[in-house]
This record gives sequence, C-alpha cells and structure tokens, in this order.
Amino acid sequence: GMGFLGLSFVIYYLLYTIFFKSLQDGIFKMVSIRNSKGMNGNFKRIVKPALLYVLVAGSFITGITYLLLRVFAVKLLGLFYPVPLILILCIVLILNGITDIFCGYHLGNGTKAVAVIIHILKMILPVVLSLLVIPGFSDYGQKISNLLKNEVIKYAYMAMGVATVYATTGLIICFVIIIITLYIRKYSRVEKTINGIDTRRT
Repeated sequence: GMGFLGLSFVIYYLLYTIFFKSLQDGIFKMVSIRNSKGMNGNFKRIVKPALLYVLVAGSFITGITYLLLRVFAVKLLGLFYPVPLILILCIVLILNGITDIFCGYHLGNGTKAVAVIIHILKMILPVVLSLLVIPGFSDYGQKISNLLKNEVIKYAYMAMGVATVYATTGLIICFVIIIITLYIRKYSRVEKTINGIDTRRT
C-alpha cells in the first residue's frame, strides 16, 4: 500500500512536470508583459483559456489513467486499491494546476502576497489535515484488514488517507485563491469606476 503510494507520487510528479509545471511562470510572464503595455483583459484572455486547458488535460489524464489501471492493476494483477488512490492523485493534479494559474496571474499583477499566502497554506494544511484524516483511514483499514486477514489492506487505506489529505488541501487552497481573486477583481473594478468619475468631474 505505502510502497504503491510512493510510486503513485512519482507518476504524479512526472505528469505534473510534463503538463502543468510551466503554467505559473508562463502566465506570470504573459500577464506582466500585457500589463507593461497597458493591455487589459488579462483574466479573460489568459486565465480562462489556461483553466480550460487544465480541465481538459486533467480529464484526459484521469480517463487514460483509469483505463490503464483497469487493464494492468485490476485485470492482470488483481489489485483494486490502486484505482481510487491514483484517481485521487489525478484530482490533486488538476487542483494544483488551477492553483498555479491563479498564482501566476497574481504574480503578474504584482499581488505577490496572494502567492505567499498560498505557499504558507501548502506547508501548513497537509500537516493539520494529516492529524485529522489519516488516523481514521488507518483505523478503518485495520478493521477491514482484520476481517479479511490481509495486512496489506491496512496500508492501502493509509495510502488513500495520505492522498485524500493532499486532495483536501488542494480543494481548500483553490477555494481560498478563487475567493481572493474575485474580491481583488471586484475591488479593482470599483476603484476604476471611482477614478473615472473623479476624472470626468475634473
């Protein structure tokens, strides 16, 4: 179980490096260049297409991974627990891709504090959630393991607990960064409206 978790994270980081690793830097550079030229509409022209790419690529990766697992893990090896484990990590892949997009967008706009907040959350949340989630998975896995007299099942559930921690972390961070982005965009629109009114008055 835990050995397969280690292998799963190797596969995860490989997929992340191939498909999503350059997203943050790329979006940061594009937004910065457009801002330096006084061009507006960065969210619509850069962030939305990038989000679409992450969702399409992530869905494709998840689908292909599921089919491969069904063939090799389930049918050939008779292993069922790797399927939910890998699928959870595919969700983590998509969530991290979305987070990278928003971080790149804020870095390009000069709001580095948002990226710092996300970086801190990425360090703190897994530790806190591990204390809350993994013991429950471990206890449940131990009960199933005792029932079926198979010690591997306990570690398989522990591995799924670790993957669930990272998925929950990704969900929370995505929610936080989306809320912050919406607030900043709303504040910017209000500020531009007020500045426009003051300009017309003068």
